[in-house]
Amino acid sequence: MAENTTRRSFLRNSLVGGLGLILSGCDDTQDKSSNQLKELTIKVSQEKKFRGARVEYAGMPNKESFSLKKEDSGYRAFNVYYPSDSKEIYFQGANYQVISVDPNQITLKLLRNKR
Repeated sequence: MAENTTRRSFLRNSLVGGLGLILSGCDDTQDKSSNQLKELTIKVSQEKKFRGARVEYAGMPNKESFSLKKEDSGYRAFNVYYPSDSKEIYFQGANYQVISVDPNQITLKLLRNKR
């Protein structure tokens, strides 16, 4: 009987531990305690899913602009360019506040999602 209880405890702990590992690998864009959206930092050529929209930072071709990669249906993709001093942008059906942008990464905060 003790062996069966130990086996159940081991399985339960393994499942809970595994679930924690899975959840810690997800992009959690919402702070559970305050229900406020977190900022999302994306490095060059990195793609992240942010509240249903895929965002990939394509870098800064010059000091005056930065770009985000937009995928169209099928295999087409193109860059959308914004002035580097933008405070708010519209991309893939959502409004974002630009917290910071530099040649290596961009930090965004979702303001409103149209989806």
